[in-house]
Amino acid sequence: GERNNKLWGYIRSHKKYFLVQRVRNAIFFAAPGVDWWIQSGRLSTGEAQRSLPFLAAALLLHGSLYLFFFWRLLLLARGKLDLPMTFLVLFFALYWGTYTLLWGEIRFSIPVYPVLILFAPWERFFRRKGTVATDGPAIGVLRS
Repeated sequence: GERNNKLWGYIRSHKKYFLVQRVRNAIFFAAPGVDWWIQSGRLSTGEAQRSLPFLAAALLLHGSLYLFFFWRLLLLARGKLDLPMTFLVLFFALYWGTYTLLWGEIRFSIPVYPVLILFAPWERFFRRKGTVATDGPAIGVLRS
């Protein structure tokens, strides 16, 4: 009742913090690190996140990896993922959601990058047929 109204009122009155800052955190969480550009003197601190190389790297590499993640998330919602990939998608979604909302720091995304890379459709490129090792379902194989 009243407590919820006060909380939502506070959020509405501080939109920049609760909306803009969270979107910024999500972008920076998924972005490549720029520390080496800053430390080498090629870019200043504020300029790094607005530079063309940074935006291109974020869009090409990280954008595509997150598209694969959202594709796997959609397959999970439709019930078409096997159990191992379901676990990885849920693990990554919870980790990503938590650290994006709280900090948005790039350093917190590093431990889950191997999981993020697994979301690419590798099974379409590396599927071998007729071998004993692949007779059972592999991670990432879609359920019918």
